[in-house]
Amino acid sequence: MKKWMLIKAGKFILFAAAAGIVFGNVVVWLWNALIPEIFHANTINFWQGIGLLVLARLLFGGFGHRWGGHRWKGGSWKQRLEEKVVNMTPEEREEYLSKWKRHCGYKWEHDNKKEEPAN
Repeated sequence: MKKWMLIKAGKFILFAAAAGIVFGNVVVWLWNALIPEIFHANTINFWQGIGLLVLARLLFGGFGHRWGGHRWKGGSWKQRLEEKVVNMTPEEREEYLSKWKRHCGYKWEHDNKKEEPAN
């Protein structure tokens, strides 16, 4: 293995461990601050907090493979957007684009270009 890959893997492991410690302690702190008083339940320790994080991930998030970004059915978001715009009438397309221009607050490049009359 190359040296830079080992360094990258080491950084990832350190970051994952630090994130686990921080999130585990946040869960323990929130649980112990709220749950015993509200529901008269017992307090928990760090490992029980980690277990709650894993359980919540399994129940609500799953452990799918999203390493390369989220992929939806029907291709990428860009392909779906292009298909949507192509299938619009010119009026719908203009309304859609003007809505996004207002939403983004971005001065689009083609707005600055004025067509010059041919001489």
